[in-house]
Amino acid sequence: MKLIANTPDNCVLTNAFMRNDNPHDDYVIKYLKNMRSMDQSVVTQYFYRSTKIITRMRELGYDTDAAWNNVDVKFVEECILQNRLNEVIPTISGILSNLESLYGVV
Repeated sequence: MKLIANTPDNCVLTNAFMRNDNPHDDYVIKYLKNMRSMDQSVVTQYFYRSTKIITRMRELGYDTDAAWNNVDVKFVEECILQNRLNEVIPTISGILSNLESLYGVV
C-alpha cells in the first residue's frame, strides 16, 4: 500500500508546525511521520479531514501564517508535545474536531 505524503494541502499538523512563529519545533514533523505506521484507515481519515479543513480555511481566507500560528498555539503544541503515543490518535482527532467546528467544515 502506498503511503500518503503529507503536504500543506492535506495535513493540518504540517501547516501548524511549518507556518507558526516558532522555528525550533519543526523536529516534531519527524515524530509525526513515524505515526504513519499506525492503522492506515486512521491515517487516511486524518488526511481526508485535514484536506477538508484546509480547503475551508482557504475559502474563508484563513490560510495565513497568523492563522496557522494560532492553530499551533491554541490546539496543537500542548497536545502533541506530551509525546504519549497511546493518546496521540484521540488528541489529533480532537484537534480536527475543534478545527472543523471553528471553520464550519461539514
